Amino acid sequence: MSAAEGRGLIIDLFAGGGGASIGIEAALGRRVDLAINHDAVAMAVHRANHPETRHLEADIWEVKPSEATGGAPVDLLWASPDCTHFSIAKGNVPREQGIRSLAWVVIDWAREVRPRVIFLENVQEFLSSALLAAHHQILRYATEKGMLDTPRTTLVAAVVQAGAASWIHCGDSRLYMVRGGELLTRTRDHSYLELRNAPPPGLDRINRNVLFTCLGSPTKPVFSIAGPVALQQGDRIMLCSDGLWSTVAEKDIVHELGHKSVDVAVPDLVEKALRLGGDSGDNVTCIALEWETPDVLDSTRGSISTDTISDGVFASTVQSGWLDAPNDELDDAAIERSIAEINEAIRRSAVRKA
Repeated sequence: MSAAEGRGLIIDLFAGGGGASIGIEAALGRRVDLAINHDAVAMAVHRANHPETRHLEADIWEVKPSEATGGAPVDLLWASPDCTHFSIAKGNVPREQGIRSLAWVVIDWAREVRPRVIFLENVQEFLSSALLAAHHQILRYATEKGMLDTPRTTLVAAVVQAGAASWIHCGDSRLYMVRGGELLTRTRDHSYLELRNAPPPGLDRINRNVLFTCLGSPTKPVFSIAGPVALQQGDRIMLCSDGLWSTVAEKDIVHELGHKSVDVAVPDLVEKALRLGGDSGDNVTCIALEWETPDVLDSTRGSISTDTISDGVFASTVQSGWLDAPNDELDDAAIERSIAEINEAIRRSAVRKA
């Protein structure tokens, strides 16, 4: 399969009746080169609306990206993973278990054919789906390997597209957004220290820095989603592990991100975290970007205000995702069980090392 001379392919993944393809053609002045869907009716409608497009009626899991594209470069991958069965309106409960995993199809395509641009619909559902899939993969891995304790991890991930950012996190891996040299927003760790002013009665003995959720725990993960937040020229976004923010003061993180280019700020922050952490320091992982807007107007460098992240921005904390009915309240008993379970895992690990 070959693209037009000098141009890569445009692909409509999970193509329906052709509405998205019509929009792509109107915006770019080019037809969609390849449309994929397993549904015969959807493909028939799409074929009627877009006769010049190549149509591939197949199970998306069985399609090999490199074979479907014939090795041609991909300019745009338009992906619309089905959210019909796990939308917020439907209570986050899917009727079909496999639909949640469609997020990984997009990741497979991104990894194999490296599209120049990927545009995702249903971004919040995509992020949630990816997080829960990672959680279950950890549990499956532990079961397959016969491990006494499952590996645990925290997570933060972001999607930036159409001039806006959306993100998800579980645990204490953080996202920072800096605008005009000031902190616009950052994620809040899933710990008592971050989310509660004080532990509830009877739990004041616990370490308030202890996380009450993570991926890989037998208890259901709590995760928070935010966005989309409209980006302005010069905005900096950084995702990092606790090995960085636990050793480098927040004011120093903001100063570095706000007054240096990201290619200088990130290595400097990592080096500082490693130096301050010393031999007992935790893992230091960090990635950052600076948003550049073509032909930006000076007016986009206006005054700093968190008002810009409140208009039309979705934010929520979710416990258990789509596995059960939604529960936005952080259940104290569940948190206590999580802490006890983590402490027991630490105790068993200490016994084995001894």
